[in-house]
Amino acid sequence: RTEQDGWYVQGVYQFNPRWRFGLRYDSLDSGDPRIGLVQDGVLLASDFPLLLPASPSRVTTMVDFSTSEFSRLRECYEAALAHPRISGLAIGTRPDCLPDIVLDYMAELAQEHIVELEIGVESCDDRVLEHINRGHDHACSEEAIGRAAARGLQVTAHLILGLPGETRAGMLDAAARLSAQPIRALKLHQLQLVRGTAMARD
Repeated sequence: RTEQDGWYVQGVYQFNPRWRFGLRYDSLDSGDPRIGLVQDGVLLASDFPLLLPASPSRVTTMVDFSTSEFSRLRECYEAALAHPRISGLAIGTRPDCLPDIVLDYMAELAQEHIVELEIGVESCDDRVLEHINRGHDHACSEEAIGRAAARGLQVTAHLILGLPGETRAGMLDAAARLSAQPIRALKLHQLQLVRGTAMARD
C-alpha cells in the first residue's frame, strides 16, 4: 500500500483558426510502498524492483487540426440522408449563418433530395431586432432569402409576433414586406418568455 501524487502543466496555442499546438509536462511521485515481507525482514526491497520508489515524468506534444464548420455540417447532412427512411431535410437557421458555400451545397442536395430551408427572420423592424439583441437587421434576412431563392431553394420564413417594441402597424408592415419576398411559406410563432431572462425582465 502506498500514497501517490502527481501534477501536470500544459499550454495550448492556436496559431490559426483551424490549427493548434500544445505542450504538456507530467510528473508522478510513486511514493514509498510498504511491503509487509520487507518490513518483517523476510525479503529485501530489491526483491520487488517494480515496487521501488520512482518519480517518472514525460513531455507530450500535440498538433490538432479542426475541420471547418462547413465540413461538419456536410458530414451531418450526408449521414442523415444516407438513412433509407429519410428522404429530405428541413434546415432551420439564421439569415446571418448562410454563406454562399453553404447555399451552394444545399442547392446541390436539393437536386436529389427534398430540402426545405427555414430562415428565422423574427421581425422586419430593425429597431425591434436591435432591442432584442438579435444580431442582424432585416436587410440581412432579405438578402439571405434572395440568395437562397436564386439557387432554387424552397424558403420558409419564421416570424415572431409580440416581440418587445413591436406594434400592430409594424406587424402589418412585416406582412407586406414578406409577401414581396420569394418565400414559399411563412411560419408565425407566439412570443415565449423564459423566467429570469433579460427579455422577461424587460
